[in-house]
Amino acid sequence: MIVNIRSISKYLLVLALTTGLIAPAVAQTPSAGHQIAIVDMGEIFTNCVRYKAAIEAMKTQTTALEGQFKADYETMKKMAEEMKALQPGSPDFRKRESEIGKLELDFKFRQAQARKDFEERINGVQFSLYREIDAVVKQIAVANNIALVMRHNTTQPNGNDPQQVLRAINQSVVYYNPGLDITKLVLSKLNEYSAAPGTAAPGTAGLPGPRPGPALK
Repeated sequence: MIVNIRSISKYLLVLALTTGLIAPAVAQTPSAGHQIAIVDMGEIFTNCVRYKAAIEAMKTQTTALEGQFKADYETMKKMAEEMKALQPGSPDFRKRESEIGKLELDFKFRQAQARKDFEERINGVQFSLYREIDAVVKQIAVANNIALVMRHNTTQPNGNDPQQVLRAINQSVVYYNPGLDITKLVLSKLNEYSAAPGTAAPGTAGLPGPRPGPALK
């Protein structure tokens, strides 16, 4: 009897596939576009070198401005004390009262303007970093075939702080594999740009196009 080797091989292959001895070829290749990652925005904002430097610079300027406001306040306070020696209703009293009133209005206006300016600058710095984070996250996601990146606060909440507990309860992500966390990759890339003067994350306005992102492995 002549044995047909090709027929036997085909039969064994079918048997192996149907009994699970050999995994189908499609199972050996990860499905494209189904990987998920986690990023902690709070940790990035806390530890980004360039962002911290910008905030510190703004604090220094604010401290100087606060010193000026304090000096102006002391001037008005001194003028108010001097009014006590004047006769109420006298021309000198009304003149000094008018002067203090104008100074007070100007003082409040400058305070409001300074507060608004500070808030706008903080917002600008935060938005700038957000755009860089967005660009770096996309860069890493494309390089590693990640289809979805979700925000998640990886810091354990303080059980004595009701606000932290509430935020933890309301988070969308209940559990994740630590290997899915790309926060340190994003932070490392941002700080890499911080080390090079005059550069920022690629993909932001006026900057060069994206460079290949680091592999997760």
